[in-house]
Amino acid sequence: MVLANAQKGNRHRVSEILTSDMVQGKLAAMGLVPGSEIEILQSSLHGAAIVSCRGAQLVLGRGLAQMIQLED
Repeated sequence: MVLANAQKGNRHRVSEILTSDMVQGKLAAMGLVPGSEIEILQSSLHGAAIVSCRGAQLVLGRGLAQMIQLED
């Protein structure tokens, strides 16, 4: 499942990030890497996703949220 389709309040583990090395590096600097556990704080069909990861809240655009694979 992709992050963009995750339901608010659920916890998931990131399995893969399907984007460029540069974007992956920026996400890694914020603590979002494969294996990270995240909590979905907000997810909408047309807007950004907000997740909690390692004590930080991250706002991810819809396009990026569609590139982040989660374990089911």
